[in-house]
Amino acid sequence: MDLILISEKFAGVRFLDRFDMFRIGEGFEVKPYTPEEFRIKMNKIGWKEALKDKVVILDDYSLFE
Repeated sequence: MDLILISEKFAGVRFLDRFDMFRIGEGFEVKPYTPEEFRIKMNKIGWKEALKDKVVILDDYSLFE
């Protein structure tokens, strides 16, 4: 299961270094993005398909309105 985590606090942190911040267990992968990075990703065809089955827990950045 992928957990997409979006935070402004990731700005300035190398993308690959962000993965080392989160080790939550086997079978889970945290994908950490800044809001700007995710806005770009979510408009790509592969991401649109993947996001069809999303479960939004909290959307402080109004990305899914």
